[in-house]
Amino acid sequence: MTPIRTVRFALAAALLTGTAGVAAFQGPASAAPAASHAGASRPLAVAALNGATALTLSNGTRVAVDESWAAAVGGTAMTGRARSFMDAQPGGFFCFYGAAQSGFGPLVPQAQASVQKYTLTIKGFDLTGAPANLDGWMQVFSATSMRWNENTIGPTPVFRHGLVIMHVPAGKYWLIGQFRSGNSMRMDIPAQVTVTGDTTATVRARAANSEVTATTPRRAVLSDAVFDSSYTLRGGQTFEDCGATGGAQLWVSPLARAHTTGTLYSATSAQLNSPPSQGVPYTYELDSAAPPGTIASQHLTVTAADLATVHERFYSDAATTAPWFAFGGPARQYAETGFVAASTSLPMPGDRTVYFQAQPTAVWRPEIAAGPLAETPSWQLLHAGQGPSTNWNAYPLHPAPNLPPAGVTEPTLPSAVRAGNKLIMDITPFSDNTTGHTGSGLTRFNGIKGSGTYAIYANSVKIAGGPVSTSSPFADVFAAAALSPKPSQIKFTLTTSRQAPGSNLSGTSEDAWTWPSQAKPQAVMPTPWYCGASFTHGHVVYDHHCAVQDMMTLAYQLAGENLDGSAPAGPQTLGIAINHLPRSTPYPVAHAQLQVSFNNGTSWQPAALARICHGQVCTNRYRATYTAPAGAQVSLRVTASDTHGASVTETILGAYQAS
Repeated sequence: MTPIRTVRFALAAALLTGTAGVAAFQGPASAAPAASHAGASRPLAVAALNGATALTLSNGTRVAVDESWAAAVGGTAMTGRARSFMDAQPGGFFCFYGAAQSGFGPLVPQAQASVQKYTLTIKGFDLTGAPANLDGWMQVFSATSMRWNENTIGPTPVFRHGLVIMHVPAGKYWLIGQFRSGNSMRMDIPAQVTVTGDTTATVRARAANSEVTATTPRRAVLSDAVFDSSYTLRGGQTFEDCGATGGAQLWVSPLARAHTTGTLYSATSAQLNSPPSQGVPYTYELDSAAPPGTIASQHLTVTAADLATVHERFYSDAATTAPWFAFGGPARQYAETGFVAASTSLPMPGDRTVYFQAQPTAVWRPEIAAGPLAETPSWQLLHAGQGPSTNWNAYPLHPAPNLPPAGVTEPTLPSAVRAGNKLIMDITPFSDNTTGHTGSGLTRFNGIKGSGTYAIYANSVKIAGGPVSTSSPFADVFAAAALSPKPSQIKFTLTTSRQAPGSNLSGTSEDAWTWPSQAKPQAVMPTPWYCGASFTHGHVVYDHHCAVQDMMTLAYQLAGENLDGSAPAGPQTLGIAINHLPRSTPYPVAHAQLQVSFNNGTSWQPAALARICHGQVCTNRYRATYTAPAGAQVSLRVTASDTHGASVTETILGAYQAS
């Protein structure tokens, strides 16, 4: 079995370079699904662009695709290889298109000599009614066969003197006519066209008469609009996602159920931002899926009763900006068309209120998508009326484990797992203390200069180790080692250091974890956890025969922390949570202590540490108190152990600033 680190960047890179056919199973292991429409029984496909080169439009907007073909299609789970391409049009327009099929075989066109071809002539008319000429282009998707797919594996044909001419086998086809006119893009998607001989069809810019707009409770300005569509047929799906950013207009032709083969799914999303000079800025993230088989009106209307209100607080020790995405929409869309998002460049430090459409119940995953402040969360299920808050990059930063999303089934590799006699480790440095967030790591793709080392010991003997890669686009640190069948005491050490604008606090962390380990041949992990995978008959089969290790984890909450990572000098209060990895045995904490340093670790002094109890019941949360001098960077060293022989020691130099 091979551990599959959830797809995150490989497909994104293919989209961004135009590569056809991607082996999409190299990437971070937390459930942060990766770019494009490929899946595997089904790791949600996610464009978590933690420093990977994103599509950047002419107006500076970054665009990412999170195409989640998670559910079954015709009763068969989609597992496939995507062939995805992208057109970046001037003025803030973009289109992703491609296909995925059951199994991992290539999308092979039918043998040319064995299939009768007919001429499909498509007439295109621009917004003035004149024949389109170089200002319009076509997509043609077969609704009959995944094997005729030539138009999804190459440049889209452009109208010349009003015509696009193709040669296709008999069958039914979807046509998508796209037209540029000034600051707008129009998409005409007529009903299916049946080809039994030479056939002529027509698309018109004027037919795309429904503009993506929105009505919201508070006045807001449209920032970007995206129309997603997927076309299912026996053996797979084809798709297209087109959007307009920077206030450009997107128009689509409504369509009632009028086709006979396969299923059309469509959805529309929009991001709107508060007008300039707003005191506390706000954003609306809207997404509406049309009834299956239709294209609905593109006007989105929401009331306060449709929304979840999330207060987002963005921490940074220096003034900067960072691209912020929000993928999401109705839960069922997760399995139909997936999600596409365009970035908003947010000033940091700062705060913002985000209104997420959550009626019907929706899944959302906002993220800081690139740079030293990158944080990738797991998916969250939002209901209308909820009002949670989220802290991004609140100091101190430190390595964080993989956690599964709430309310969404997404394969997740535990951060420490034993499969037979193989130990697998996966953890992400420079993460914050919000549950489920994983940070920027050391990857140079996030604009970071840094270094790190790791080591694995068994009974005090080093069995694996080396430098942490900085050239990989992946933020996590992945390591594995073979263990003896006999019980042993494991020690895993990780030291990382970085320098990065906007994130120099908590710049060095040193961690050491220990725990007793033994083989558990009968252990089985429930979904969504997994520990390896294999390819069987073109499908990915996840292996759950493993046991999570009793590795301890830490999280912090600094009282009175300002958004720039500072706290007022003088008496300090620091909350510390001491836990174990999910699905491991939560043995009671037997010992905990905190030391603090005000000279970057040259000398240390103990801090008062009190366990938080409720009556006779004590928790694994502690409250530390100490006094920090003005102008000092406060370094932290936590040591904890449990009653079963596991321990953790974490040192964070320059964890935060005393102002």
